[in-house]
Amino acid sequence: MNDFLINIPPPASQMTRKPDTGQETSKEKPTPVTKDVPFAALLDQVRTSKKSMGQFSHENGVRVSGHAELRLTEGNVHLSPKQWGAIGGAIDAAANKGAKDAFLVLGQVGLVVHVPSRTVVTAFSDSGGKVVTNVDSVVVIPQLDR
Repeated sequence: MNDFLINIPPPASQMTRKPDTGQETSKEKPTPVTKDVPFAALLDQVRTSKKSMGQFSHENGVRVSGHAELRLTEGNVHLSPKQWGAIGGAIDAAANKGAKDAFLVLGQVGLVVHVPSRTVVTAFSDSGGKVVTNVDSVVVIPQLDR
């Protein structure tokens, strides 16, 4: 049986720094994987690893940082694929106007987005009393049926 080594980075919580160089390292060895492992299982493992590293992407190319994901989860915000599509469209509109950092408003949800990388940097579910700084544009997304 042939073994392949796949080096999937561990979560940041399992990383340590070498005292002499300050370089990050992991105590874990590369995961041995055999040909008998289905591709779907490997893909799921990689996706889980990327999500735990603090960033994941939607089909429309919108990335969500770990911080934004945490804020959405804490606010009990669940966006539908249709809503993520509208967010992608709003990012496109902001990019067409030359925006770099935009504040997107979708109902009671506010998203700060780095437009060139299409990354949601932070989010909150009740914008009352919040001050948003360091944005150069605001895009109000029409409310959609989920």
